[in-house]
Amino acid sequence: METILVKIFATALALSQVTTTPDAVKTQFDRVRDQEQVAQLLHAGCTHMRKALDVEDINLEDLIATALDDPQAVGENKA
Repeated sequence: METILVKIFATALALSQVTTTPDAVKTQFDRVRDQEQVAQLLHAGCTHMRKALDVEDINLEDLIATALDDPQAVGENKA
């Protein structure tokens, strides 16, 4: 499971770099020294994708309430 998460974050980091700073793409990061830079890159990439895809903020509580109210989504048992 950890390997999959590492690959997902690596893909997100690469996409974030390419979309926000295509002229300064790094392929290696130090786990301790570059932690802040990686966080900033991921945040910038997420912000860029939200703007590019015109994604609004999602209210998870409303989404869960809607799913629980939908009989086809939950089936017979409501957890």
